[in-house]
Amino acid sequence: MKRRHWLINYIREIKGKFSGSVLLEAIAVVAELVMIAITKYVIDDIFIKGHYEKFFIYMEIFATAITTYILSHALAFILMRKNVLFFRYRLMEELLRAFFQMPQKDFQNQRIGQMTNYFTNEATMVADLLGNRMLMVSVNVLKCSILLLFIGFTDWTVLIIVLCCAYAYIRVGKYFSPRLKAIGKEAQEQQCPLCRSWRCIRFCKDIS
Repeated sequence: MKRRHWLINYIREIKGKFSGSVLLEAIAVVAELVMIAITKYVIDDIFIKGHYEKFFIYMEIFATAITTYILSHALAFILMRKNVLFFRYRLMEELLRAFFQMPQKDFQNQRIGQMTNYFTNEATMVADLLGNRMLMVSVNVLKCSILLLFIGFTDWTVLIIVLCCAYAYIRVGKYFSPRLKAIGKEAQEQQCPLCRSWRCIRFCKDIS
């Protein structure tokens, strides 16, 4: 609960840009679905039924959809990268403040490699989580919701099968997720001292 509250507080600082990137990605999702629908209508109405007079209308709609998709996706990517950079600088500012407020005795007990890892690795990972991955989660939830609505209106049997497969996939993910996290944590803790020294050298060169 505290972790969720901490994440929400950071997102609130740029809620305008974050909401804008989510909205642009939502527009891109709708445009992508329109392109898929137009492809279906082109095959059914033009190639099968022979309504060739509808060809230019469908092409205009398809061109509008693909232009909307490209522009909205590109603008969302730009906002997303700005969000990631903002979170990264914000986290580094918090780290520096924490180090400056740390007592001298505790500061001397800290390893230089570990402190460098906080700036070069941990801050980047958390910034990517806040600015990129959470946005992608929101977009994927929206996309799945729209697809489930389309499937539900088309055939309820297929929808039930899809939901059962999704539930099984989630259960398998929950079963293996703790093991994968443990393996990833162990691999990160066993990083060689040379890698940490190299990151320390890079960090010192950047701030010099």
